[in-house]
Amino acid sequence: MPFLIAVLGCWLVSVGCLWGQTHQADKTDSLYQVFLKDYKNPDKIKKWLQLVSLERDPAVFFHTDLLLQRVITLCEHKQDYAFFLPEAVRSLGFFYINKHKYAQAFLYFKQAETIYKRNKDYNNLFYTWYYLAATFHSTKDTKNALHYARLAESYIPLIQQEKYTIDIINLANMQALEARQDKRYEDAITHFERGLRIAKEKNIENWIGLLHGNMGTVFLLQKQYEKALQAFEIDIRLSLKHQLYASALNAQSAKMDILLQRAQMHEAKMLRDSMQTLMQTKVKDTNSYLPAYQAFAKYHALQREYAQAFDYQQKITEMERGKAEHLRRQEVSKLQAQFEYEKQDRIIQEQNVEIENKILYYYLWASLSISLLVLLLVFVIFLLKMRFQQRIISRKNIQLKEVVEVQDKMFSIIGHDLRNPIGNLKAMLNLYNASVLTQEEFVSASQKLQQQVNTLYDTMNDLLMWASAQIQEQKNKPEEVYLVEPIDETISFYENIAQQKNIEVERTISSPAKFFVDKNQFKVILRNLLSNALKFTPTGGKIRFYTSEPMNTIQTLTIEDTGTGMTEEEVGKLFNLTTHFSRTGTHNEKGTGLGLLLVKEYVEANRGNLSVTSEKNKGTKFMITLPTEAG
Repeated sequence: MPFLIAVLGCWLVSVGCLWGQTHQADKTDSLYQVFLKDYKNPDKIKKWLQLVSLERDPAVFFHTDLLLQRVITLCEHKQDYAFFLPEAVRSLGFFYINKHKYAQAFLYFKQAETIYKRNKDYNNLFYTWYYLAATFHSTKDTKNALHYARLAESYIPLIQQEKYTIDIINLANMQALEARQDKRYEDAITHFERGLRIAKEKNIENWIGLLHGNMGTVFLLQKQYEKALQAFEIDIRLSLKHQLYASALNAQSAKMDILLQRAQMHEAKMLRDSMQTLMQTKVKDTNSYLPAYQAFAKYHALQREYAQAFDYQQKITEMERGKAEHLRRQEVSKLQAQFEYEKQDRIIQEQNVEIENKILYYYLWASLSISLLVLLLVFVIFLLKMRFQQRIISRKNIQLKEVVEVQDKMFSIIGHDLRNPIGNLKAMLNLYNASVLTQEEFVSASQKLQQQVNTLYDTMNDLLMWASAQIQEQKNKPEEVYLVEPIDETISFYENIAQQKNIEVERTISSPAKFFVDKNQFKVILRNLLSNALKFTPTGGKIRFYTSEPMNTIQTLTIEDTGTGMTEEEVGKLFNLTTHFSRTGTHNEKGTGLGLLLVKEYVEANRGNLSVTSEKNKGTKFMITLPTEAG
């Protein structure tokens, strides 16, 4: 019967172990599915990696390292997850540090460091070095702690310092403690003061107290007792305020040591009573009692109370023995980590040699394949180059054809619209010089001639600006332009013409209305549209400038007149170069039709749109829609 019970018990244990392993595998897979599901939420994944590395996820399991390895493999081979690779690698490093496997942790931190360097991710590079420095500091590896602390410090100007304020302060504190350990007291004070300066700027009182306390220990070693007392007083006050009782007790112990050295026994007794109360009511961690016990033992010895001094000395001996054992284990762990690191490094070097041999083998085969591919590629490039050159020649021919068409149109306009006014001017001057015309006849004819000269000037101006825009690649320089000033300037420019025709020009635009446009091009647009409106508005008519309500980042300016208007067919010809559409104004003013072409091109060059609505004998509206902000 006992044998059967034993067999049954072993079977139950094995089944339990198998169930546990299966259960843990299920948990691992479920957490992996969380990563796959939430990878598009970077903040959530970073939090998940942190919880997993610290084993603080609600579904705690025994194979954290295997899960993180699985995530790292996915990030290395899937582009969608590549963003998380350095985070996953560093998380595995955190996991191994928490398990005191420093060699494995160091390898993964170095891998993360390489990726952050390649990506120029200075924030995470700083944090990786900072954490390496903190790890080596905690394991008493001064050389490596200082090395990574200096690297982290050198990157402080490149990072978002607000995000890492506490880490920067702690970095200065670590460097100071390492300097104190090496008896470089002035360097220690310099680092403490650097941390204090930042802590005071941000008013982080708990760190102000801690740094003063640590600085006080340096002053104590230098026998600068007044400075040490001042520093310890600040530490005690701020530590008690923020309920950091262990820190306050440590500072009180150091202060009591100074009082005993000065033989201030009454003050020392009062401080001892305060410390005992604190230890009984607030400080629960007995590991922090050692400095206090040392101060109490010294106090009772000076008071010749040897029994009490002996009791405290026994407690000190027990605590120091435990501390020595902890340091011994820590040193063994450090040596083991160093051995593991060297072992891992040796394996990596062997793997690198093997990889190099494989690369050489593949290189020989690849060289032959590449040579054949190069020959094929040269042939393909030759064919593509020939086709590309043919396309360039075809494009150049099209551009040349367009230039010839522009030149033909210019000469056509010059022959049609410029020859007659110039011919009339020449004939009149000849008649006047030949005394065929009297003074009165010349004055009478000059009024009509003045109108032709004005038309000639406008035609020449439109022609030159349009041709320049067509042949040259003009670059606009957009800026914020408030509409009131350039519109008023344009209205003022054409004021005489408006008065001659008794046309009312009205602006109903508020001061804040604006465009983001090239200012000079916008003035050309306004002058052409107002000149056009004046030309086709009869005597006693009205022209109005007004804007609509802005929509998001665009604004519409409307120039409306009560002129002769156009048919739908005439509107369709306005912006077509081949039609060369122009009409005579209400006072026989002539034009080329190029002004509106120039307006359209300038509006579109400034990311805008020009539209026209018109009705015969009822007037015309030109609507300009342009952005109000930089795009």
